[in-house]
Amino acid sequence: MKSQRDNQIIEGIISGDSFIINSFYQENLSFASRYIKAHYGNEEDVRDIFQDAMIIIYRKSILNLLHFNGSLEAYFFGICKNLWRNRLRKKNKVIYDNVLLEYKIDEAYFSDQPNIEKDLSRKIYDKYFLKLSESKRELILLSLEGKSSKEISKITGYTQGYVRKKKHKSKNELQVSLQKDPVFLELTAPLI
Repeated sequence: MKSQRDNQIIEGIISGDSFIINSFYQENLSFASRYIKAHYGNEEDVRDIFQDAMIIIYRKSILNLLHFNGSLEAYFFGICKNLWRNRLRKKNKVIYDNVLLEYKIDEAYFSDQPNIEKDLSRKIYDKYFLKLSESKRELILLSLEGKSSKEISKITGYTQGYVRKKKHKSKNELQVSLQKDPVFLELTAPLI
């Protein structure tokens, strides 16, 4: 259940209120930093993970999929921990687990573009993301949080096999929609 303070923070993040965002950053950075640095990370890793977690909070908030028990800070710290654990797992394996591979595919669309093009690409991406059913959006967002199929299974009540299958289908549906959009394809095409 969200407290009034949590609601104010979420509204500030959605509206881009720099005071609220900076306050949230200052109040929570030390927790994430201590955890990541204690587990083989550095300052750059802390900034990356913190930013990724903020994006997840923002996306889930605008889609009205942000559900948690306890405080927003504890939920946010959990996202940071999951993202960092997945990054560590990735470093130690030759084969990427599906969650990380899917996240890299998602972010690859936006990494090499100027800000205006990146914003337009993100809007097109969000348009197709919002066209997915709520259950498909939820699976994608849970996987972006770094949750395993087992954890997602517990949250959604689906079997692990069904979670893997539905998550794969959801990602494919989104990919197909994006690949059919001529503006998106033009924006994401590599320069020759």
